[in-house]
Amino acid sequence: MEGPAAGVGSASGTRYNIGMALSWNPVGMVSPERLAAARRECHHAVQILTRLARGYLVHLPDDSHTGLKWNRERGMLLGHRMGASRCGLQIGGLRLIWLRDGAETATFRLRGRDLEDAIRWAQEQLAASGRETGALLRPLHFEIPPDPVASGAPFAAEPESCGELQRWFANAAAVLEEIRGQESAASPIRCWPHHFDLAMLLPRGSRTIGVGLSPGDEWQARPYFYVSSYPHPDPAALPPAPAGLRWHTDGWTGLVLTAETLLEQHVNRQAAWAVDRQREAIRLLS
Repeated sequence: MEGPAAGVGSASGTRYNIGMALSWNPVGMVSPERLAAARRECHHAVQILTRLARGYLVHLPDDSHTGLKWNRERGMLLGHRMGASRCGLQIGGLRLIWLRDGAETATFRLRGRDLEDAIRWAQEQLAASGRETGALLRPLHFEIPPDPVASGAPFAAEPESCGELQRWFANAAAVLEEIRGQESAASPIRCWPHHFDLAMLLPRGSRTIGVGLSPGDEWQARPYFYVSSYPHPDPAALPPAPAGLRWHTDGWTGLVLTAETLLEQHVNRQAAWAVDRQREAIRLLS
């Protein structure tokens, strides 16, 4: 991959198109603290989609019924279809969107409202679709990091921070699609609401390789790309990390490309660098 084949204007600035399919939105304009605050709020907001999946979809053993698809055109994480309906979270606009037969029929802006307001809105959409609404109140089957919105505080993430988070997800989707294009057995790319990461799985004989982006967590405040394998390699017998990558061994073992390292590259090289480093990590862990 070479530098930008073209640059086109977008709401977030210049988007760099790498080759035929891979585009890249500039990131790094928002402080880690502000970005982390937006990430925590969006992590809680996306649990509305988890509740819909738990209440109205067939439960699958691997929990993939709760997995979310990235919709590039709308900048949105989309839940699975419930008949003709589905719901999504548009991260940049911090809003929930209800779709029927692919068309938007209702929007709920979260900023200034609380989780109970969001649940009531989702119940109204379910009722309008002819569904009972009680299943939406089932508790989550996992815990996520705390945030004031979980205790009734209104959503308040800044538009600039939400836009930055959306750009990270869009970039991650582009990188993963580029890698997936050469992996015939790769799983679909999904956002997993428990950890809020966008990822896919690659089978490697007795091993499974996980490739994805975390928008930040208890280990890293800023987003990072990662490659891990299962069964996990022995942390005491790891080879040297390739250039630009580092080993993570706290809680799980894998190679990470941090935001700090990625942003050291010129913006028109960041997409190619991310793809190249992910492929090198996959090679080493396969």
